[in-house]
Amino acid sequence: MAIKYQVLKDKLKTDQLTPQELEWIRNAEEFIDRELISKFGENGYHQVSIDRTIVTFHYSPIDKKPLDTNSPRRSVMTKFLVKRYSDAGWDLNWEEELECNYVIFKGK
Repeated sequence: MAIKYQVLKDKLKTDQLTPQELEWIRNAEEFIDRELISKFGENGYHQVSIDRTIVTFHYSPIDKKPLDTNSPRRSVMTKFLVKRYSDAGWDLNWEEELECNYVIFKGK
């Protein structure tokens, strides 16, 4: 019997994070934290823009190259990262404009 597509897709979305994925999350957090510390309050604003490709795990700010992972796992890692920042008191606003490909971090 053939395995069902949805079973495999659901497994990708629910499997625990691997050591490599945890490292990518840690790298993204370190980069985002540095950006928040260095840019918070800049020009009188209490918000910081972070490149969406970093928050969604399409690009590594440490290795300076695209991350080699699939879409369902990127989604899991993004949800994990967003929850951590939300729990830390940050509200993330996803800018959808064509010219603005950033996530805005601001206090709740």
